[in-house]
Amino acid sequence: MLRAVADGWPVAMLIGRFIPRHWVLIVEVEGSQLQCYEPSSGEVSTVPVADVRRGRLTRLGYPRPFVFTFPNSNV
Repeated sequence: MLRAVADGWPVAMLIGRFIPRHWVLIVEVEGSQLQCYEPSSGEVSTVPVADVRRGRLTRLGYPRPFVFTFPNSNV
């Protein structure tokens, strides 16, 4: 995921508490920080990579990532 975002590809992340509920878009990686677009607020939040790895997201409304969706180029 980090490599795809660093290469300029946004990555969708499905998050939730007990079940998946909400999509956010990871749009940039800066060192150990992710920039995540949160569509319900229209804001970009900074999220530590360590929080994603531990399933302890605090800034996106739900704590746990479930799925990452990577873009595919058929060109």
